[in-house]
Amino acid sequence: MNRKWQNYEEEVYEECCRIYGDENVDRNVSKVGVSSQVPRQIDVLVHSEEGDIAYDAKYYSKRVDVKTIEAMIGMYGDLGVEKFVVVTNKGYSKAALRRAHLGKDNVEADVLSIGELKRMQGYWAMPYAGRNCIMLVPPFGWIIDGQKSAHPGMSTVLYRRGVDQSDGALFEINEPITRWRVFNRSVNYENHLHVILDDSLCIYGFLHDYMRNDRDKVMGAYFEGNKKNMI
Repeated sequence: MNRKWQNYEEEVYEECCRIYGDENVDRNVSKVGVSSQVPRQIDVLVHSEEGDIAYDAKYYSKRVDVKTIEAMIGMYGDLGVEKFVVVTNKGYSKAALRRAHLGKDNVEADVLSIGELKRMQGYWAMPYAGRNCIMLVPPFGWIIDGQKSAHPGMSTVLYRRGVDQSDGALFEINEPITRWRVFNRSVNYENHLHVILDDSLCIYGFLHDYMRNDRDKVMGAYFEGNKKNMI
């Protein structure tokens, strides 16, 4: 391993210590694969309340592509690590980001540039309005955006990185739906979809282009099933 790569791994490790705390971060962890039965190295392993998260430092001469993400999904699936983040010095392709977020694998993946990792203030946030605040821990791969100037009328917006719901792509929910509801007459929540599953409530906010006028877009929700399940 050359010196530049070592320095880069150290940089990723230090950023993880800053975000999660030194006591929750290990470096150069060796684990034996469940299927391969060979030891594999994890650059940085974070122990959080939401489970372990592996950080893989990629010091490349070009952007991370979709093949790298697929290889990492296979590796961490073999190691039994359910969440991992690829941190790249040269950026990543849109296909790599989509593959990380929209795959149907049992492993949750994300990809960040080293600059994006450095801008992370923490894995949780406390947005406030007046004298009131709430502690939020986002799902893996989601962003807590507290820029009030970017989202008028909202103190905080949560959205998933790399997912643009205004590109004409089909958005699927592959779980049994008990009930669902949209709020097309609401002033602040017209681009929200509330879905009740068997054991949970999911709120989808199509907010990646929030400043656009939703009435200028073609948007619809289609439900296959018994109409009695509709609210």
